[in-house]
Amino acid sequence: MRAVRAVLAAFCAAALAGCSSFPMSSAPEPFDVSNRDNGIVQFAADGPSDGADPVSLVKDFLRACAAGTNDDYATARLFLTDASASNWKPEEEVLVHESDTENTPTIAPRDGDDDSDSAVTVTVSFTAIASVDSVGILTHSPHTTIDHEYALVREKGQWRIESPADVVVMSRSAFTASYQLANLYFPAATQDALVADPRWLPSRRLAGHLLDGLAKGPRPSLSAAVVNAIAAGGPMPSRGVETTERTAKVDLSGPEPASEQAAGLLVWEIRETLTQVPDVSSVEVTISGQPLSTGTPPTGPSYSLDTLVGLSEMGMVYVSGATVSAVPISEAPSSTASRPTASPVSASLVAWNDGDTTRIARVGADVVTAAGSLELGPSIDRFGWVWTGGSDENGPLAVANEALAPSAVAIESDPDGEVRGVRLSADGARALVVRGQSSLWTATVERDAAGAPVRLSHFDEVPTGGVGLVDASWAGAGTIMYVTDADGPEGEQQLVTLPLGGLPTSTPLSARATAMSAGGSPAAVALAVQDAQGQSGTAPQALTRSGALWQPFPAGVREARYAG
Repeated sequence: MRAVRAVLAAFCAAALAGCSSFPMSSAPEPFDVSNRDNGIVQFAADGPSDGADPVSLVKDFLRACAAGTNDDYATARLFLTDASASNWKPEEEVLVHESDTENTPTIAPRDGDDDSDSAVTVTVSFTAIASVDSVGILTHSPHTTIDHEYALVREKGQWRIESPADVVVMSRSAFTASYQLANLYFPAATQDALVADPRWLPSRRLAGHLLDGLAKGPRPSLSAAVVNAIAAGGPMPSRGVETTERTAKVDLSGPEPASEQAAGLLVWEIRETLTQVPDVSSVEVTISGQPLSTGTPPTGPSYSLDTLVGLSEMGMVYVSGATVSAVPISEAPSSTASRPTASPVSASLVAWNDGDTTRIARVGADVVTAAGSLELGPSIDRFGWVWTGGSDENGPLAVANEALAPSAVAIESDPDGEVRGVRLSADGARALVVRGQSSLWTATVERDAAGAPVRLSHFDEVPTGGVGLVDASWAGAGTIMYVTDADGPEGEQQLVTLPLGGLPTSTPLSARATAMSAGGSPAAVALAVQDAQGQSGTAPQALTRSGALWQPFPAGVREARYAG
């Protein structure tokens, strides 16, 4: 931090000095600006101070680790013994804790050694919120207390760290300053959509890290839902990414793809992955220096995630701003209908709860009744499958469409609690599963060749804090949102936003929500509330987010939900 302050101070002084001679009038002339590394702020840290005591040395080492991605941990290695510096592998794991000021390190003699002048142990205690592995996959670890020990010895008269674990520890703010959450994109198993595989990667040289991630392939939990166009035995990256005038140039080596379709998928996943980098707007792919022969790469399905369907005295309705229009289906929902939804790719397909059954309707066709329902309502995936409750014979979860009777969806593992709701991601590769009163999970959706769901596998628990869970939804292609029940001294519910593979943030709700859904982004949220504006005893009301405020839907709309 001393180095950071010094650099900023020098920069400000130079800027102010420059202002004293800024031209007030002259003809405009073009000038060149050097291309920065992704436009990010890069942090620096000092090496070890001469004569530093063990605690100060460890504190400064942690600062150097926080800045380590910007100098490949060269400064951090200066705090280690000569032998340890060459063997340390800091990229293996990052432990993230919440606060920059959390817990002062403590010092003690090394085990079995009473001579603190030659060897000591410094312990840093912190509450971890997550860990990130060597390929950028984040695992939540809320409220996990960790005592991380550093063994120090004297080398050439100075304290140095000996044989540290292959891990770095940093605060959330330092981590998000040095790492960026970005997606690797892999084609779905049906090869008609891209599926995001989120990773935390160093912001510096981000394009190269992304290309390396594609070559290593998807995380194991997604292997049944995606394919990798950069396949073993096929063309592989021959070097890093070269960026010139916002064009990323990727050269591959090895045999050409077996078909134009395979080549198209290859270009598709590389292009969509690398254009997330701020300095990249287009991608050129070559094999051994020659342009890759390919037809037009796929574009994927078109989603309508901001479609809102509601229930009112008119029956089922579309809601667009202040405009409410009837959904022209053959049979109006009953007065006890609830939890409406629509297809994420076609607003003409809708479904809703009707008691212990699920009703499915398409504009211009008859309404179909499927036995079974879920407390939090049905969900429709991009293939047109309606996810609903199963039966005693076929398990807790089933899918149905307009033509076929419900069929069971197998569940690989069986976390505790009744399945209250399932929400499908836009790409159809993942499901949010609400179980019991406080349990939320993501799972991989395994499908047959025609896209029919057959199994949920690789369950991963979403951290909800162990409090009651009201409802959950996807926002856009890769953000999870959910409402936790009243908790804490104020008794406020929390609306939590959690980017897939990321870290959560929460906003208190003043109205008591009984249901929620989200649209194409976390800014598009619909709530069903029981006590609007904090006034208990009021009639149920539907609200939508407008900036920082919540506004009621048009009069008569008692519930509204986004597609999906």
